[in-house]
Amino acid sequence: MKVCRVVLSLGLAALAACPAIAGTDDQKKEQVVAKQPTQDGFRVCNLTGQPVEVAKATYSARRTANEAFVAEGWYQFEPGQCRVLWAGKLQYRYYLLHAQNKQAGREWKGDIPVCVGREPFALKSGVCRSDQYQRLFLQIDTNDSENWAYDLRP
Repeated sequence: MKVCRVVLSLGLAALAACPAIAGTDDQKKEQVVAKQPTQDGFRVCNLTGQPVEVAKATYSARRTANEAFVAEGWYQFEPGQCRVLWAGKLQYRYYLLHAQNKQAGREWKGDIPVCVGREPFALKSGVCRSDQYQRLFLQIDTNDSENWAYDLRP
């Protein structure tokens, strides 16, 4: 009986000390990685099956009128890809998004006009310059949550 306990203890100790291996002998064995907790922030996922580009913006009434928006884009999302656009615990209740698939002529838009650029951009103004134009952004109410996920669907 003592021998069985010693063997069992050694076997459990060996399992605890070694990483788990997935696969069979004729498959490439890979280390099993524990699933990491969801990262804090505002995450966007592209569930459309097609590439999508996304612009983001925040609005603060504490800024002056001509600097009301802070906008950035264009983030490229492949089909099935998720990305955190605002990392860390969310600071605002409302976040703004505009997404588009130019090939399919599809937009995810709302009714809030925000200046954007044709190329990747970072803007801190509510007034468009000559090389910018407006897009209508969705306003997403996070209900003062610390984390949020938004899915772009077909």
